[in-house]
Amino acid sequence: MSLHEIYAQAWRKRRGLGPGWVVNLEPTYNLVLGAVGVLEGESFKPEATLDRRGVTGLPLDPDQRRDATPWQFQSNDEIRVTLESSGATSGATAAIGQANWDLGVSFGSTSGVSIHGTAMWWNSYADLGLVRTGLIDAALDDRLHKGESVVVTQQLTGSGVLFSAEGRNASLHATASLQVAPGQTPSIGSLSGKLGLVKSSGAAQLQEFAEGTVLAARVLYLGVRGWLWWRKFQALGVGPVGDDDAEMALMQPREGEGEDEYFALV
Repeated sequence: MSLHEIYAQAWRKRRGLGPGWVVNLEPTYNLVLGAVGVLEGESFKPEATLDRRGVTGLPLDPDQRRDATPWQFQSNDEIRVTLESSGATSGATAAIGQANWDLGVSFGSTSGVSIHGTAMWWNSYADLGLVRTGLIDAALDDRLHKGESVVVTQQLTGSGVLFSAEGRNASLHATASLQVAPGQTPSIGSLSGKLGLVKSSGAAQLQEFAEGTVLAARVLYLGVRGWLWWRKFQALGVGPVGDDDAEMALMQPREGEGEDEYFALV
């Protein structure tokens, strides 16, 4: 199992994310809301957007549930992250509380990921039913195609840092200089843009990310019904639904030639 798969499984489990979620190993902007693409394992390959495919006017959910407090996540319990002050700087910077900091990360006996951010929030469409209707209409008009997926929810982060290691017994050491109130320790995520790598071992890496990058995204899959199709999926809509309920809801015939052949679900 790859490091990306290990991290993604741990993230979904600890964050309580259900089926249909794609998790970025490195927070990036690649999972924009309304992106249309192909999902391969843990990787989403964008090809277009709903706007470019003629699906427009979908209202957004105004409740972003923003939590502007620092957060952190580790893919296993062996990872240790330490931050210690190495003393205040001299001269004018010392007068305003500028201090030097030493950061250490050890990964233990297995590969893993430790990620730290400064905020977390969500961005999504307000009504997945309207999204489904738009997708099916576009599919009937040959603007969307079987096997394509669409990003319908984003899990976003404030600026932060990610530490990762593919090998065993990996470690890294970095330093930072920043202004903090006397006697306080900064959050790890707040060091983004200020860290300088001193040394690393075991292929350990340090990566920084900016405000508004995407941690994970939920996708709707567009398919064509078949007699075994419902066995491949576990959820319908925004909550868990049993196989019988999903079969009853999605196998019901609907008006319109060919419309009952398509389904779109997470």
